Amino acid sequence: MNNQITVLTWSDIANHVKKISPKLAEIIDEINPSKNHKFVKVNYGYGAHILHNGQFMLPTAYQETAPLNHHKLPSHINKLLDYSSVPIGLVLENGIELYAERKHDTIPYRVLNTGSSFGVWETLDTHKKVTIRQLYNWSISAGARSTFLLPKVTDSSAHKRLKKKFSIRYHAPTSLDEHWHIFRQIVNKYPNKDWHVSILYFTKEWFENINSLRFSRLNHYLLQEAVEQYSNWINKAKIECLWDDFMEEIKSQKLSTNHGLINTLLHLIAIANGDIPGYRPTGSEQLLLPTQIIQEAYIDGYGLSKYMPTIMQPFMLPVTTNSVCYYSLQHPKIPNAPVRINYATSAIRELEKLAELIDIFTNLQQNSIIGQSSEFYDRHTVINYDLFHNKIYDNDLIKNTKLMIHSDPGFLQSAYAPNNVDKKFPYNCRFMNGCVRISSDIYPTEAKYNCPPHILNLADSPHSRIRTS
Repeated sequence: MNNQITVLTWSDIANHVKKISPKLAEIIDEINPSKNHKFVKVNYGYGAHILHNGQFMLPTAYQETAPLNHHKLPSHINKLLDYSSVPIGLVLENGIELYAERKHDTIPYRVLNTGSSFGVWETLDTHKKVTIRQLYNWSISAGARSTFLLPKVTDSSAHKRLKKKFSIRYHAPTSLDEHWHIFRQIVNKYPNKDWHVSILYFTKEWFENINSLRFSRLNHYLLQEAVEQYSNWINKAKIECLWDDFMEEIKSQKLSTNHGLINTLLHLIAIANGDIPGYRPTGSEQLLLPTQIIQEAYIDGYGLSKYMPTIMQPFMLPVTTNSVCYYSLQHPKIPNAPVRINYATSAIRELEKLAELIDIFTNLQQNSIIGQSSEFYDRHTVINYDLFHNKIYDNDLIKNTKLMIHSDPGFLQSAYAPNNVDKKFPYNCRFMNGCVRISSDIYPTEAKYNCPPHILNLADSPHSRIRTS
């Protein structure tokens, strides 16, 4: 059998599940399942499709996957997992990303980390005839799909060197979305590729008596998971309660705006709610991608020498802890009418207009009876929106991008480089110029991190008014 697919019993995997999902483990222990109630553990290589345009996939090689009924996959695995269009899976190791594909880019929808489950709605649709939301042709990747390097890596000669060293069959990227294709091929060709995502799938036997008393706690647990995964649609309804008043306020103030900015504000609010991902620098934990392998490749193979090889990854802003993430007008991820930026001056103009819209919505929400009577209000009283551009030096609304690294050392922690002493923070990259930082109220928004001066190379800028300490 494919050594990436293993059939297990509860006794084989119980200790692992207890560490990552103790409540679920307690429920299964209480059921005391027989050996007929099996699980299928699957390891996916980085970038492999777990779900591709709505179709469930299993691995046939490190990064290659095929539909469940494919001839390369064992028929008995098909029989164990064919109870749903997407069998219920528990993430055992590392993380996955749920996203939707468009013609020229992708829309990140959710990041699921260790201990999270998926396939709940699809299974409920099958076994309970519960259809609450519209079904989309989602895709799920092993590790991050929406990931990219901050510094520019489009030089054709440097990319040829990278292609030659790692046998890459992909052109130099023309957009941030294309970085992932190259990352996948680097990891696949790298001699030490231990990084993988492990998923534990429930098999058909678990759902044959799911409505019985014996399985009632598991049934309830799955329903709770479904409701939690539906929370983003609930939060959207809360926002819509305020939206008419918001639009009326814009009209009364005679503000010049557009659908792109309005949709951007809605997107930022959803990120602040923790409903959809923003972005943040990758950390040393490498839970969504094998960062070090990719960074080494770009340093040694591509020859990235001037700037840090900082990689961004999708990130769901937690609702219970202080954290920070980013969104860029230069990298729009909005299904309808995103802002289109062509020149630096237009990006600054759009940021200034966006700042006005944020203030109007925040004031309206704080003074609304509807807004004050929900968790939505509590959440947004501790949220800050800070705007950045590298052409700004003295502005009350927009900060210079060089300040970002002082208030978020995560940009330094993300960068692996043996000789980092002569590499700078890529403050002038496209993503940063028109960037919004979304953070909790007590997260440091002023300069509190003593960044080594060579990283910014402030001598590059004649504008000494930039505050850096």
